[in-house]
Amino acid sequence: MSDGNDLCSCGNRGCLEATIGEPALLRNARELCRDLDLPVPSSPAELYSAAAHLDPLAELLTHSGRLLGRALGNLINLLAPELVVLSGEGVDAGEVLLGAVRTELAVHVHEGLRDTYELMVEPLTDEAWARGAASLILNAVFEQPTRTHSSPLWDWSASQ
Repeated sequence: MSDGNDLCSCGNRGCLEATIGEPALLRNARELCRDLDLPVPSSPAELYSAAAHLDPLAELLTHSGRLLGRALGNLINLLAPELVVLSGEGVDAGEVLLGAVRTELAVHVHEGLRDTYELMVEPLTDEAWARGAASLILNAVFEQPTRTHSSPLWDWSASQ
């Protein structure tokens, strides 16, 4: 399993994406399966399916769920949202991962906030991804030309 210091595609180390995103899950599962002489999953779907009957893979997903649950618990404690939506990568892992998320939230969210938010799990369809991509393009097309992206928000030299 990851030591939490994995290099992320953003260039930083230790990001959740680098530690528990599907590429990291699949990489860790492959290493684990090779070490234990188990069939090596070739896709996240194969990993999630195999975890239903292979305890080492289930533990890998549970560990990832715990990390995600702790991170979400910190965000809930800090921001106190009414709704937390889990979607995208990993949601298809099912209850092995999501159960660990819920367990960690129950432990790590401050007592006064435990009943103030709703956790919703929403798998993303290809249609949702397409809508999101289209909205980014439309946002750029209809952006107000009041400021160029190269101009700073604040001229620091003027404040000195």
